[in-house]
Amino acid sequence: MKPFFSALLVCMFFSMSGFTVVNFPVKKETKVSRTVPAWPVTGTTASSVGVVSYAIYGSGNTPSYIYFYQGSTSYGNYYFSSVSGSSTLFEASGMNTLLRISYVRMGIYASQIGYSVDFYGISSFN
Repeated sequence: MKPFFSALLVCMFFSMSGFTVVNFPVKKETKVSRTVPAWPVTGTTASSVGVVSYAIYGSGNTPSYIYFYQGSTSYGNYYFSSVSGSSTLFEASGMNTLLRISYVRMGIYASQIGYSVDFYGISSFN
């Protein structure tokens, strides 16, 4: 009787699996480079003097400084420092007097390709 049940269990196993080995999907960790594609990073933002252009200079995954310009007038250099010892989040401040921008935050994250630039505390321009 034991050989019968053993054979029955083997047959049931193969009939349920379709005679194939079940391969479970395995998630593979992929490394993402935490670098900015090209320095300088440029763009425009609002300020108390109107729309200004900015350029952020740095190297690898660390921004160094930002400066703003409008035509031939430039504002800055405002230097970045890491936020709470972070290696992915940086802030530059000091432009509030001239441009009414409290600080600029640049994040370079492993979960993203590239970077993010955020302008904080833009006061009313009246």
